[in-house]
Amino acid sequence: MRGSVYFHKNLPLSTGREKDKLLVQVNTPSKKEPYLLYLTTSQPKSRPETPGCISRLSLFYVEAGKPFFDKNTWIQLDELYEFDSAYIIKMGLQKEMRELGIIPNQKMNEIANCFRRIDDVSKYNLGLILKSKEA
Repeated sequence: MRGSVYFHKNLPLSTGREKDKLLVQVNTPSKKEPYLLYLTTSQPKSRPETPGCISRLSLFYVEAGKPFFDKNTWIQLDELYEFDSAYIIKMGLQKEMRELGIIPNQKMNEIANCFRRIDDVSKYNLGLILKSKEA
């Protein structure tokens, strides 16, 4: 479901390492569409702490407690994981992945609108994201 926040144990990262991570689902897929999940981080490094869309860095910043995360969190809009439903079910059964909660629709609409302002998303994926957007 759009807005679901998942904990994924030992997620294979683009660096080749595996790490426990939180992912945010940005679409509600139909039967044959992929689940679009984006990586999060709570590591500030040199990331700006400006609430909302930081399009130049392909980030969406959510302050701690607003609405779901315990820590200040950046959703990395250039770190996409596409999964099919079989993978989601398999990881759930193996206790490698579980849903922790849901980000409210208003915040998810803000995130969806942020995708319109970045270059790192394909037209196909943008269509899936915007199709799932709720008023």
